[in-house]
Amino acid sequence: MITIFYELGLSGSTEPYEVYKSIIEMVEVVGKDAFTVDKIFWLIGSGKLVGDKSIGDYRDKFIKRTKMEMDKILLS
Repeated sequence: MITIFYELGLSGSTEPYEVYKSIIEMVEVVGKDAFTVDKIFWLIGSGKLVGDKSIGDYRDKFIKRTKMEMDKILLS
């Protein structure tokens, strides 16, 4: 989560407490609880479901794709 939030500019730091504060800001913006926001980004970053089931690590692909989408929005 630290890498995702930092690389996407959602947090200006890789310090855990600073990322935590950024997660809290996101919680307030999206209107979901902290568990839900944390779980979504954790699943993307780790690819781990329940127990030993895994869907694979999509962190880097997610960051790359999201940056491309953000660039499109900013350039339009």
